[in-house]
Amino acid sequence: MEPEIREFFKRLSLCIGTIVIWMMINMIMGVKLGYAFFKGSIQLGNIVFYIWALVSFIFMVRIFFRIWKKPIEHLND
Repeated sequence: MEPEIREFFKRLSLCIGTIVIWMMINMIMGVKLGYAFFKGSIQLGNIVFYIWALVSFIFMVRIFFRIWKKPIEHLND
């Protein structure tokens, strides 16, 4: 396999793997542990969960931009 294609697939698999792990963590914390649902009123666990989800999503998107910002060498040859 050519190095450019290998680098592209490496970046793609890193992003897909990161998204899957992020989703699994948030699903476990939110659905399994019940922090995504409001039981009568808003509790501290709900607030922490939603702040975590938002901050970790922003951090993940910043990492993706950093990964894909670098050019893949010899792609334009």
